[in-house]
Amino acid sequence: MSWLFDINNPVMRWVVKIFDCICLSILWVATCLPIFTIGASTTALFATVHRYIRLDDGGLLKTFFRAFRENFKRSTVCWLVMLAILALLTVDVLVFRTMAINGQFLGKLYWLVLLLIGVVITWMAYLFAYAERFDGSAMDVLKLSFLLMMFHPLKAVVVLL
Repeated sequence: MSWLFDINNPVMRWVVKIFDCICLSILWVATCLPIFTIGASTTALFATVHRYIRLDDGGLLKTFFRAFRENFKRSTVCWLVMLAILALLTVDVLVFRTMAINGQFLGKLYWLVLLLIGVVITWMAYLFAYAERFDGSAMDVLKLSFLLMMFHPLKAVVVLL
């Protein structure tokens, strides 16, 4: 029975990984509280999951805050661009929904704009994962993550779901 509480036991390693994921989620939420840091926090989340959880490299806090600091500028710029796009599409959804309720012809674009919001949300998942793994300017990250999403449409649908 003493093998159950051994730290090198596969069950205990699994429990530790689950606890680390919970702590990482709490850390991500705490660093996302200022809205403009969501991009850097999400990139640090991807980096920590890749380096610490999957590769067992470094410590949880050290890995997260190092990735947060390294990717802050580029990820924040990317996040603000995505936030602007989402704000514009949200306004469009509200306008086209009102048109649809009033029976106007352009109200049929409501579903198209909702689909575009789904595409942008999927793009954000690719964007922050790409920003974590590869170097480049914010514009390069935006372009290449979008192309990556477009060249793999079936995987993009799975990511959205």
